[in-house]
Amino acid sequence: MYTYENYLAERDSITMEKAAEIHARICSCIDPENEDDMEILGDYLKAAAKYAGVRAGWNLLSREEKMDTDANRTACHDKVIFHLNILARYLASKGEDASWRDELGDEEEHRKKIGDFACYVTCIEGLTAR
Repeated sequence: MYTYENYLAERDSITMEKAAEIHARICSCIDPENEDDMEILGDYLKAAAKYAGVRAGWNLLSREEKMDTDANRTACHDKVIFHLNILARYLASKGEDASWRDELGDEEEHRKKIGDFACYVTCIEGLTAR
C-alpha cells in the first residue's frame, strides 16, 4: 500500500510543513478587504479544491473509470497551474513576495509537485473552515 512516507521518499515531493509555510506566505500577502486579492486567491483555491477532489478519489476508480476520467483530471490540474501562475504574477505586480512560485518549480518539470501543493492547500483550507 502506498503511504505518506512512500510519497515523501519520491523525487519532487513536498512536506505538509513546507506546503503550509508557502500557503501562509501567500495568505500574508492577501488583503481580505481588497476584492481583487480575494477574487484571485479564491479562483486558485476553487481550482485546487476541485483538483484535490478528483485526485483524492483516483485510487478508488477502476482502470476503465480512470481512463474515462483522465482528461478531466488533467484539465483540472491545468486549471490549478493557470490560477497559481496568475496569483504569483498578481502578487509580484503589487510588490509582494512571490518567490514561493519558484520554490514550487516550473509546470513542465514539477507538475506533480504543484498538484501536490494544491492538495495540501485544500486540506489546510478545509481544516481552517471549521
